[in-house]
Amino acid sequence: MTDAPEHEIVDEHELPAFERLTIRMPNHDRDRSLGHLGAAWIEHFMRHGRGDKQGEPVRLDDVVYDLIVDMYALDQSGRRLYSECAAVLPKGSAKTDVASFVVAFDVAGPSRFYGWVEGGEVCRQGTFEHEYVPGEPMAAVSQALRAA
Repeated sequence: MTDAPEHEIVDEHELPAFERLTIRMPNHDRDRSLGHLGAAWIEHFMRHGRGDKQGEPVRLDDVVYDLIVDMYALDQSGRRLYSECAAVLPKGSAKTDVASFVVAFDVAGPSRFYGWVEGGEVCRQGTFEHEYVPGEPMAAVSQALRAA
């Protein structure tokens, strides 16, 4: 017999979720964000790289979805609220993959503010199609990509 303390086996579903700290600008409005469009674009075009999910479509979890929405939040004039973002996530949460998906959207996707939706507008890029909701921000592909 040892003097080591007994360890209780705990069901992982009973463990507390890690605490999330999010710092946002005072006028942050998640409905005024290109991140909803960005998340849809990422899930449409991006595939997993090496590993057991190679080639499968990317499905964003709630934490990453919320992060992308917050990253692309806009003020009332359509200017991005944030120029930098930091995400501290647990080991194994595919931080590098998420960063590459966001970079791909920012470079090749409709990530530039183009105006506010009045109704009936649709974003189309290749096989991707997103029907806007009135009041939602519209987006366009960067001018550098359109010129290429």
